[in-house]
Amino acid sequence: MRTHYFLLIALFAQTGVADEVLSQDDAAAMLKISSAMMRSVAEENGLGREISGQWRFSRDQLYAWLAGGDRHEAKPKPEALPPSALGKVTGRGTDGQAPSNDPTKKPKDATATDIFLLDQGYTLKDSALLFEADGLYSTSEQTLVRNVKQLDDSVLAEASTQKQQVYNARLGLRYGLTDRLQVSAGMGFDSLSVSESVNSVKLNSASGAYFEPLTVGLHYSLLAEGLGYPGVVVGLEGMAPVDQGQWGVGSSLALTKSIDPVVLFATVAYRHGFGNPGQTMLAQPSDLFSGSVGLAFALNDAVSLSGRLTGMWAPKTNYGEFEIPSYTRYNLSLGGTFLIAKGLYLEPSVSFNLNGVDRYTAFGASVMYSY
Repeated sequence: MRTHYFLLIALFAQTGVADEVLSQDDAAAMLKISSAMMRSVAEENGLGREISGQWRFSRDQLYAWLAGGDRHEAKPKPEALPPSALGKVTGRGTDGQAPSNDPTKKPKDATATDIFLLDQGYTLKDSALLFEADGLYSTSEQTLVRNVKQLDDSVLAEASTQKQQVYNARLGLRYGLTDRLQVSAGMGFDSLSVSESVNSVKLNSASGAYFEPLTVGLHYSLLAEGLGYPGVVVGLEGMAPVDQGQWGVGSSLALTKSIDPVVLFATVAYRHGFGNPGQTMLAQPSDLFSGSVGLAFALNDAVSLSGRLTGMWAPKTNYGEFEIPSYTRYNLSLGGTFLIAKGLYLEPSVSFNLNGVDRYTAFGASVMYSY
């Protein structure tokens, strides 16, 4: 009798019970909503179970909930087969193998939209790892005001135009400490040429290469997206110079809302730099406030198109020998994110400014690998 009992346990493990267990991503795909919204729906309606930080759902429970029945209603358990029939039983999983409901099993690939929104308010899942390599070419002009000392020791403020061409390469890493907390780090390398002129008369020019400050950041999902409210992510970032440049700290707040197949997002951020950069070619405002709004449109899981409008405001910064006047700028960025192989994504983009006498144009491409 005891032998029959253990045989029946093995039978239930092979007759589709595992096939009825869904991950958070699988459940979201079944309901045709985002993974973040699936978590909120589960918490609000008592669906599924959280196992070591990973959510698991019953397919039958979700069907019953959609039909308006008892949320805990489940499909009746199969009747036990006689021992003589056990040898003829096969699993219902892919290729004849029963799927695993192991909560440590790696989830399916993130969608192209999920990857794009990592910079707009999404965080990686627990133990997920993402490598990123970015390339960018940009041209820009900005106005500087030099304090020129005269022979009579008076100081004359003289406006000049600074033109820059920058080739930038950057490597980054993101890791999901939990489903809600993500840590990131990155560092870039710039090769740039700068020329400065007054009334179209070139004063000087220079070129050089340097490492950008090392950045380390934390992003925390403060509120998962729900049916009537957006997801909220807060961020904190620190910057440390590698060879030149400034120390700095920054913070951010991001909101995201899914309206299938579109995800709307909005961010606000602040960055403060410490110390004198020492060179006009490395000069950045000591305080920078920014905000952006945009959307990502998912053509399918592998292709997402995006647009973002960004506004920046910086008060005047005085570095002694020169100063950066206050400015307000608006940039428009257009791009796409493409899943080109398992875990591998490509993201080209173009950006340009929309206002003021200062000009800025940038062309970039990012390659990301999610593991």
